[in-house]
Amino acid sequence: MSSLILFDFDGVLVHNEDLLVKHLTPIFKTHLDPGNHYTYEEFSNLRERLFRAHGSCLRGWAVENNLSDQWVVEMQQITNVAVGKIIAPMLTPDEPLNTALQALKAQGHTLAILTNSHRDYTLPMMEALGLRTLFPDDMVFDTSILKGRSKQHHGTYQFVVNALATKPFLHHFMLEDIAPNLQQAKACGFTTLFIHEEPPAAEHAPFVDHHFPTTHPALTYLQQTLSA
Repeated sequence: MSSLILFDFDGVLVHNEDLLVKHLTPIFKTHLDPGNHYTYEEFSNLRERLFRAHGSCLRGWAVENNLSDQWVVEMQQITNVAVGKIIAPMLTPDEPLNTALQALKAQGHTLAILTNSHRDYTLPMMEALGLRTLFPDDMVFDTSILKGRSKQHHGTYQFVVNALATKPFLHHFMLEDIAPNLQQAKACGFTTLFIHEEPPAAEHAPFVDHHFPTTHPALTYLQQTLSA
């Protein structure tokens, strides 16, 4: 029986954190702080706080400013597309990663992406990384499909499971680089794999079943576990 393996995108399938910080922060500031109420440093710190607290800067901004889920979707599209046009040309495929993903898919497992970003950003990035054949468009669950909900919303993971449940899955796995985003995955019965150089903070450790510094050893773990 096959398993469902969900992947976060940024930080798991592509390690572009430095590029995002460099290019996305000024784009966010242009749209969220047009009156320049914050210095660049203040806004950068605010973005980081919102990101860590809500798993998404825009989701956090919406929560703290009483903005709608539709606002999140629209702003994700605007800002994500802008930064994607800058970053995508800088990316090249990670061939060992793609080979490992192909091996899991060849074993009959279902691979899908669950991201807080917008698909108008994610799909061109996937094209640059050689991932489009591994993850068809209907296997990409982004903020537009989720109607602005994030991974920290109750029911998000169950929504994905229900959308893909044409057959029962033996196991459910989620690979994610932000530990708080794994709380609802754990509650939904997923085995959670935290991808980060540092182990999870103590308050997030209950949501993490396995910790790996990068995605490659996590994929090795999955291949070994699912072929046993």
